[in-house]
Amino acid sequence: MGRTGERIVAVKTCKDNTQHGRKVLMNETSVMKQLGAHPNVIGLIGAITVTEPITLITEYAGSGSLRNLLRKLHMEGDLMSTGGRMVIIYTGVDSLGRQEQIQATAVTLLGWAWQIANGMTYVTEKGFNHGDVTARNILVTDQGTVKLCDFSHSQSSQAGIMSDTHTIPVQSAAPEILQTGQRSEASDVWAFGVLLWEITTLGNELYSGIKEEDMLPYLLDGNRLKQSDYCSTQLYELMQSAWELVPSERPSFRQLQQELQTMISSAHKHIDLMVVHTPGAMLSENDCTTSSCRSKQETSTHQCSQNNSIYDRHMSLNES
Repeated sequence: MGRTGERIVAVKTCKDNTQHGRKVLMNETSVMKQLGAHPNVIGLIGAITVTEPITLITEYAGSGSLRNLLRKLHMEGDLMSTGGRMVIIYTGVDSLGRQEQIQATAVTLLGWAWQIANGMTYVTEKGFNHGDVTARNILVTDQGTVKLCDFSHSQSSQAGIMSDTHTIPVQSAAPEILQTGQRSEASDVWAFGVLLWEITTLGNELYSGIKEEDMLPYLLDGNRLKQSDYCSTQLYELMQSAWELVPSERPSFRQLQQELQTMISSAHKHIDLMVVHTPGAMLSENDCTTSSCRSKQETSTHQCSQNNSIYDRHMSLNES
């Protein structure tokens, strides 16, 4: 016997209720069942698949998507010095109307990146490609743990070719996906490099100014997101390694994890919050080596931020 209580959960349904939409949500349910539990993967609690609408029930992450959180820290956070280190403090209200306070140091940001790499190491070693590793598909719990979500594009690593590339953000897609739909751990690593750039810039726009149809030739010409003034050379070189044109030359997630752990453990400052938090540093027109891609690609059918997504409601479950 256990004690009776309530648990807040996230509920995801197939909004368009088309055959394709139902198939995608069923695939996501199947992938999450096979993945099982991991501290950096959003947990599956249950699913309704025998009646309409198909419904996915997952754990609730109170601080919403990492993308939104980064931008809150940048635009609404207060920068101060405590104990000899710089910290950004955001105070606001979460999606349930509760007061929340989030503190982030440079080490916190690197820690989030490490947790994502940790989750992706697990997903990869379980035999899956995620397919959409972006800041909007990372959720943050009330305790500050980050978790991968939205496995609607995920498939077995044996599948190789991605069947539907139309709903993934072009800005984070590896060149081989844009060319042939070929995916692997290496294509997820490319997307992780873009996500790492988003973390270090506290949510800057990606490739602003480059049209979607121009993205592939832009990358094939050797253009990449550029190093910011507030990112160390070592950290930027890690991003560059994820953006190698030849997939086999990119590091594995386990290697990325190890590199990030070394950076976290070192005394060297890899992200300068004094500079990144400067007013006007956001949404630069020069966020890449020449210019960059379509802004605000966050309208994917399967967007996963629990604050404003097809996790279209939260609810309380009685537990005993």
